[in-house]
Amino acid sequence: MPRKRQRSNRPIERETINTIRTFFDKHNIPIMEVPFDVDYGKDIYVELADREGVTGRVIALQAKGGDQTRRTRSTGEIRGVPFTASDSTVFRESNIPVLGMLYERERNELLWVDLTGHCSASYELRGQDEGGFAETTGRLNDYRLPAFINEMLLLTKSSRHEIGLDLASDNLHRQRSAIMDCFGLGLKDARPLLLVRRMLIWFNDPIAAKLAVQALAHFTPHPDIFFHPGNTPKPAVEERVRGEMLWSPRELGFLLRIVEDDEEMWGRGVFGQHIVSLILSDKYNADNLLLIVGDRGIAVDVRRRAFVIALYMASYVKNRDLADRVIVQSGDLHSDEWVSDIIASYNQFGYIDIY
Repeated sequence: MPRKRQRSNRPIERETINTIRTFFDKHNIPIMEVPFDVDYGKDIYVELADREGVTGRVIALQAKGGDQTRRTRSTGEIRGVPFTASDSTVFRESNIPVLGMLYERERNELLWVDLTGHCSASYELRGQDEGGFAETTGRLNDYRLPAFINEMLLLTKSSRHEIGLDLASDNLHRQRSAIMDCFGLGLKDARPLLLVRRMLIWFNDPIAAKLAVQALAHFTPHPDIFFHPGNTPKPAVEERVRGEMLWSPRELGFLLRIVEDDEEMWGRGVFGQHIVSLILSDKYNADNLLLIVGDRGIAVDVRRRAFVIALYMASYVKNRDLADRVIVQSGDLHSDEWVSDIIASYNQFGYIDIY
């Protein structure tokens, strides 16, 4: 099966994404732009709303722009969304309908096509997923919005509701897509993210594991996520998800192993900061970090990371007893110059700062 790769032309699609955001914001329709580093065919989630308010149903959008959206036919130029065979698999198997959307500057309208429906029909005809070009079938403007909402409500009514099952799928496309869908739904409902949290250590695929960590990090007091109405969970939902962030030693070991190197682990704005935010969400994680620090059967790099985070937690709450226990537990690591420098810094200043 072809693998989904990150797009290199993301910058040229910003105009479409910004136009989509402006349009739906004007009509008080909640949207959430996908904040993940890994692109997976879904750029925006839209929570469908009508005159009576939000409906609780969601669609996903893939935004496209530039010359790739134009094709010349004998009848003239057409607009549409190009996709690969791997894209087709993602769109066809998505539990939430995926629409392709682009901006037509000349008429100041958004053009769209049902990618899930298009790729499903193609698969039924050919028996396999193939790349192609889906010509837009609808226009979206202020006048057409009510009809668009009604059509999307019918589309979501007939969509599958297998997201929870897909989290356990052996098909990596479906598993990764389901994690993103859980995030899109989880801003208003804690249950999808609770499934992701409870299944985290079973995500053997590195991309799926990192998607899950990034999703859960949005439910922590992360200092370097730019929170706005489109990615901020309801307070009660955030409290519910964060309430389950006491990580067992096994789970902590998993979190500290999925980082590739120290450059990705330490600092602001790197993936490791998501991991640190998950661990700092519950003060009692320090006790389980101590178990990792003292376990000589665990890889040294994992123990070193546990040591630094535990000592930082002790510094933050000014708990000298906890700090002393961390230092004692790490006794066999003191020959490591990096570890010894951190201990010396703590002894001199009474704290360490990982940022």
